[in-house]
Amino acid sequence: YGKQWVWCELHDFGGNMGFEGNLEALTQDPIAALRSPGSSMKGIGLTMEGQEGNEMLYDIVLDQAWSSTPLSINTYVNDWTTRRYPVKPLPKVALDAWTTLAQTVYNNKDPNTQATIKGIYELAPSLTGLTNRTGHHPTMITYDTDSSVVSALKLLLQAKAQHPSLALVPEFAYDVVDVA
Repeated sequence: YGKQWVWCELHDFGGNMGFEGNLEALTQDPIAALRSPGSSMKGIGLTMEGQEGNEMLYDIVLDQAWSSTPLSINTYVNDWTTRRYPVKPLPKVALDAWTTLAQTVYNNKDPNTQATIKGIYELAPSLTGLTNRTGHHPTMITYDTDSSVVSALKLLLQAKAQHPSLALVPEFAYDVVDVA
């Protein structure tokens, strides 16, 4: 209605932590909103309710704010990983790990499951209905953990085996623990 506004990513709702996201929406939706007829959008921002984990999501949103076109996700993931782990040469398997996460964990296009997954121990006690929930406080994991998270973890560990100095990069150590 003509009011100025900022397109924001609400993430980690209520401080709930978990791997989830939609990189495509983060790069395309703000640009589409900015270009819509009569748009009074004035910027892009973050309204996360937790900040540990999912750093790539926060970085891509803030980097998207400086581009008038949607960022290329594949290029961004490779560039982001290379910046995050400043060792030369960066093992290809480190890039593969983040590509895997970008194509699975961070590729959730289902609006009914775009909330951080809660552990069943965090929910009100019940004998039924705790697993595979969607909607508010979902417990359903929307990706195959073996081919995404476990695969990415193995690739990160391979990267460290190929370039042991990665163990000295705080961001790498953090990511290995976070993915594990």
